[in-house]
Amino acid sequence: MRLIGAWVTAGILLASGLLTPAALAADRAPPLATPDLLVDLARDLALAPRQAESPLDLTHIEVLLHAALRLNREQVEAHRLLEELAQLRGDSAAARLHLESQVALDPGNYGAFARWLTAGLEGIQTSEQRKRWLEALLALQPPRPRDQRALLYVELARLALEGMQRAAARLALDRALGLDDQNPDAALLALELLSADAPPHVQLRTLLRALRASPLRTDVASYAAALLDAYGFAAEAGVLFDHVAEQAQARGEALTPAFLFERARNLVALGKLPEALASAEQAAKQDGQLFEAVFLQHWLMTRLNRTADADALKAALARRFAEIREPAEWHVNDVAQAAWFHSTLDPQPQRALMLAESAAQRAPQDPFALRVLGWAQAGSDRIDDARRTLMPIAGRDAYAAARLARILRDEGDADAAARLAANLEIMPLSGPAYELFSQLGPLGPTTQPAGRRFPEIAQSFSEFDRDVLSFQKHVGRYLEAEIRIENPGVGVGEPWWAVLSLTNRGRFPITLGEGGMVSPVWAISLRMEGDRVREHPQLLMERMDRAAVLAPGQTIRIRRTLDVGPPGRAARLTPQQLQRVTVTAILDPAVDAEGRCVPSPTGQAVRPAYFNRVPATTNREALHALFSAAAGQVDAPRFQALEVMGQLLGERHRAELRQLAYRPSPIPADRIYQALSASLAAESWETRARALHALSFAGLDANLVREVQARLDDPNWLVRLMALRLLARQGNSLAPVCQRLAAEDTEELVRTLAQAHLDAWGIAPPQTQPNFVPESSERPGAPRRAEPPSSGLPAPPVVDAPPGTPQRQPRDPRDRPQPPPPDDRPPPADERPPPRPPPLPADDPDLRDVLTPPRAAPTQPR
Repeated sequence: MRLIGAWVTAGILLASGLLTPAALAADRAPPLATPDLLVDLARDLALAPRQAESPLDLTHIEVLLHAALRLNREQVEAHRLLEELAQLRGDSAAARLHLESQVALDPGNYGAFARWLTAGLEGIQTSEQRKRWLEALLALQPPRPRDQRALLYVELARLALEGMQRAAARLALDRALGLDDQNPDAALLALELLSADAPPHVQLRTLLRALRASPLRTDVASYAAALLDAYGFAAEAGVLFDHVAEQAQARGEALTPAFLFERARNLVALGKLPEALASAEQAAKQDGQLFEAVFLQHWLMTRLNRTADADALKAALARRFAEIREPAEWHVNDVAQAAWFHSTLDPQPQRALMLAESAAQRAPQDPFALRVLGWAQAGSDRIDDARRTLMPIAGRDAYAAARLARILRDEGDADAAARLAANLEIMPLSGPAYELFSQLGPLGPTTQPAGRRFPEIAQSFSEFDRDVLSFQKHVGRYLEAEIRIENPGVGVGEPWWAVLSLTNRGRFPITLGEGGMVSPVWAISLRMEGDRVREHPQLLMERMDRAAVLAPGQTIRIRRTLDVGPPGRAARLTPQQLQRVTVTAILDPAVDAEGRCVPSPTGQAVRPAYFNRVPATTNREALHALFSAAAGQVDAPRFQALEVMGQLLGERHRAELRQLAYRPSPIPADRIYQALSASLAAESWETRARALHALSFAGLDANLVREVQARLDDPNWLVRLMALRLLARQGNSLAPVCQRLAAEDTEELVRTLAQAHLDAWGIAPPQTQPNFVPESSERPGAPRRAEPPSSGLPAPPVVDAPPGTPQRQPRDPRDRPQPPPPDDRPPPADERPPPRPPPLPADDPDLRDVLTPPRAAPTQPR
C-alpha cells in the first residue's frame, strides 16, 4: 500500500508540475560513462527479441565490447562478456586472454581465477608441465588469496591422483584444506582419496566434510549413514537416512533398493520393526537380486508374528533356489545366497555344502562366500574345516564370529569364544546377527554405548553441524538474496542501477556453484506498468561467482543496470509517461515439468523490488535547464540532456502517428534538433559520439542525415563507428558507404562492422583492406588500441595441441542472453518538416502490442 501511495503521489506532483528536475536532482545517478554505455548497448542488442541470432549480431556485439575496452581497458564487464562469446564460438585462446584480464583487474574474484586456471591447464599437454606451472603460481610473491592457493593445491592433488601418486595427492590436499577447509573441491576430492581400509572415524570425517560442502550429495549421506549404523550409532544414522529420503522426495526421485535395505536395518536398530519391514519389502520388490533384503524381510515377519507370510516367503525362496541344479551355470551371488538359505532358513547340509563350495571356488576372496562356506562346513560336521574357513574373517563378519564362537563354546573353550566376541570390530546391537550372539549366553554382546566404544566416531559426528541438512527446507532462513534499487525514482536518461546481494545468515558456510549448496544464478524478470503493461519474464541471467564459499555473515554483491533490452527500449520510447517497474528474481532457477521457471530445491524466489521511472518534465524551467546542460561544459549533464532530447523527439513522432496510448506535452522540436545538430559538430569527440547515440531514439530529417553522414569521416574512430551504427539501419542502400569504410577506414572496428553489414546483405567485400594504423585524435589521451592488462601471473606453457584434441566445452548459452538481430531501420530522408520517425518493424513489442516471448529458463545445473 505504501508503494502504491508513493506512485500516486509522484503522478500528482508530476502532473501539477511541482516535481521539477531541480527537485529531483538530489541523489541522482550520473549517466553511464561512454565505455559503460557501449557495454550496455551490447547487452541491449543481445536482448532484442528475435527468432535466431545472426553473424551480424555477434559481430556487432563484439565490436561494441571491444570499443568499450579501447576507451577503458579496465572495463571488467566487457572482458567477461567477450570471454563468454569466445567460449560460445569455441575460441579458447581469446577466452583465456579475457580471463587473464579479469584476473588482473579483479584479483579477489575466485570464479574468474578458477575459470582462468581451468583454461590454462587444458592448454597444457603433459602432467609434468601442468605441475610446474601450478608450482610457479604458488611461488608468486605476493601470494594469491588463500582460497585461490587452496584451489592450486587441489589441482596438484588431482594431478598426483591421476598419476597414481596417492601419498603426494594426500599431501597436496592437506595443504589445500589447511588454507581453506571449506573448499568444496577439496572436500569432494578427498572422497576419491579415501581408502577402504581407513579407520572408521577418518572415513566418517571425510564423508561429513564432503556432505557439509554439498548436502545434496545423497550418495555421500547414504554412505555415512550406513557407516554410523554399522558401528552402533543408530540415532545419528537415522538423521542422515531421513535427510536422503527428504532429498529424494523433494526431487521426485525414487529411493534405491540398496538405500531402502540399509534404512530397514537402521529402523530395526531403532526398534521400528513395522517401518523396517515396509522398507525391506520395497527394496526386495525393486531389486529381485537383493536377497539380503528378502532374508531380513523374513526375519521381521517372524518377529512381528506374521508366521503365514514368513512361511509363504520361505516357500517362494525354496522354489527359486531349487532351480539351481548346475551351480556353474548360475551367477556366483545366486549360488552363494542359495547356500546361505539352505544353511539358515531351510537347513539342507549337503546341498548347502555343494553350493557353498562352488561359490567359494569361483570367488575365493569374497567374505560372504567364505562365511557361507564356513557355515555349510559346520552344518555338515566338518568342524576343523569350518574353523579354518571362518577364523580369517571372524574379526569383521558378525555371522562368521557368531558361528565360530558357538563352535568354540560347544568344544568347551569358553575363554576363546569370549575373546572372539570381544575382538569383533563391529558388534551388532540388533537384528539377526545380534540374536545369534544372544544365544551364546554370557558370551553374547555387551550393552556398552557406541559412543564409549568408538569415541573418535562420536566426536567426528558431534563436530558436524546438522543445520546443514535442513538448508534445503529453509533456504531463505540461511541465505538472504536481495535486489536493491539504488534510486527508487529514476529520471529519463538515468541508468537503472540495481545491486544483487547474497548474505549468509546461518552459522555454517554456504558453498556456491556446481556441486555446492546453491547455484548462484539469478533469473531476473521485469514488469512495467505505464501506458500499458509489459511483462518480460526471465529477461536477465546473472551469475555471482566471486566466491566459492560464503562464510557466516559474509555478503557478496554485483551491480548491474536493468534498462537494457525491451524494458529499456520501452522506457526510452515513452519519456513523458510514468513507468512503474517491478523487479522479481529467482535465485538458482530450474524448469518444471510444464516448462515454467521455478526455484530449484535449493533456490528461492527473491522478494520483489519496485521503482518508478519518472517522466521528463517539459515546462519552461525544465526545458531551459535541458538546453543549458546540452550547451554546457560538464560532460555528465550534457550527455544526459542529449539523451533526453533524443527520447522526446522520438516520442513526438510516435504521437503524431498515433502510436501512443497517451498524449505527451508539446516540445520545441526545431530547437531540440538544432541542439543535437550543434552537438554533432562539437569540439569534443565524446560529445559527438553521445549525440549520435541520442539520435538513435529519433527520426532524422534530410539535414541531419547529411550531418550524420559527415561524421563517417570524423577524425575520431568511435564517432565514425556510432555514425555507421545509426546509418546502417537504412539497410543495403548504405552498401556503397560500407564498402568504402570496409576497404579504407583506418580503424579495424569500423572496418569490421562495415564488412559484417555487407556480409549480411550478401554484397561482395571490398578489394583491399589496409592494416590497422593507430589514429591521431584531437586531444591528448584519446583512445588508442588497448592492450590487455597484465595479471603478473606466469603464463601456461604454449603447446601445440595434436589434431583431435578436445576443446573445452562452451558454457550453457542460457547463462547469458543470446545475441539478437539488428536494430530498427530508420526512415529514408524526408525534406518536409517535421522529420518522420523510423518505420515500425513488425516484431517491435512496444509498437505492435506483442509481448516478448518467454525466455527459456536455465536448467538446474546439478
